[in-house]
Amino acid sequence: MPLLKASLTIEEAFYSEGRDVVEVILKNHSDARFELKNTGKFNFHKGIDLVTVQPHSSVTLIVKTVERRRSLKMAFEVMNAITAPRTHPTLTLSV
Repeated sequence: MPLLKASLTIEEAFYSEGRDVVEVILKNHSDARFELKNTGKFNFHKGIDLVTVQPHSSVTLIVKTVERRRSLKMAFEVMNAITAPRTHPTLTLSV
C-alpha cells in the first residue's frame, strides 16, 4: 500500500536513558485520520494496542522491546480502511 506508507512515517525513535522502552514518534502527513491496531511482536506501554493518528499530526508510541535494539519493525492493521469485504490493509514500518 504505497499511499499508506507515504501517509504514515516514523519521525523519530529513541530510548530514554536507563530504560528498555523505545519512544517512537509516528507522523500522519495526510488529510485522513488513521485508526491503527498493533499487530507486531512488540507491545505498547500500558497494553494499549489501538492508536488513532489525526490528520497532519503526530503521536508518540512507547514500545516495550525488553532489551535495546538497533532496529525493529512495527506492524499495524488499518482499522478504518478496507481492501475487500472484512479485510483491512496492513502496514509495516521500520524503525
